[in-house]
Amino acid sequence: MQDQIQAWLEADDVFRPEFLAGIIFVTPEGCQADYSSLFGGISKHHRVEWWTAISSSLLDEGLQSGPYVMVNRRICKALRLYDDVNGGFIVATKPQVLPGVAVSSRIAGMKLEERPLQGLRFAVKDVFEIEGLQTTAGNRAFYSLSKPARATCAAVQGLIDAGAELIGTLQLGSLIAREEPTESVDFHASFNPRADGYQSAWSSSGGSGSAIASYDWINFTLGTDSKASSA
Repeated sequence: MQDQIQAWLEADDVFRPEFLAGIIFVTPEGCQADYSSLFGGISKHHRVEWWTAISSSLLDEGLQSGPYVMVNRRICKALRLYDDVNGGFIVATKPQVLPGVAVSSRIAGMKLEERPLQGLRFAVKDVFEIEGLQTTAGNRAFYSLSKPARATCAAVQGLIDAGAELIGTLQLGSLIAREEPTESVDFHASFNPRADGYQSAWSSSGGSGSAIASYDWINFTLGTDSKASSA
């Protein structure tokens, strides 16, 4: 078990040893396994304050291995909040506010081979429709006229179905046009992390480029190419 815990610590940026203060073993329905020895082995390496075993029949079917917190006697998934220091995001999907971007643990996807993108995180240029979100297209007037999308577009939904986690939408030039930072009126241009941090990162897909270059907690981003913005 210690080898498994160490692998999680090395692969995941949400899970931390502090989560091991409390451990919940989920057992198959009807199983009478003795977890005392397993608990003893873990407590030799980590500060464990309590543990319990719960039948899988009493929990949500979607509960998987990983870090959780107890809130009002409910088991809630733990997320990590990152700062968007270079201003690449329009909105984060969890929570839907800035300046923080919340990400889920990668642990659940480490053994799910049937979903090839499980554990990967991505964000998209804000021209793709995402269920429940209004699209800005980098323009406040467009945003004021848009309605929350009824469904996520096929290109993005296919990635989600393959296991990837959508964490937000990204900045772009107004109405998918190329702009320099000084021309960005409706939304502030993203910063370029390269060189002195003030080189232009702007074009219609500037936010996508800035985000993937800035943050190691994102695996890939989506842009579009209307006229060499993704060149």
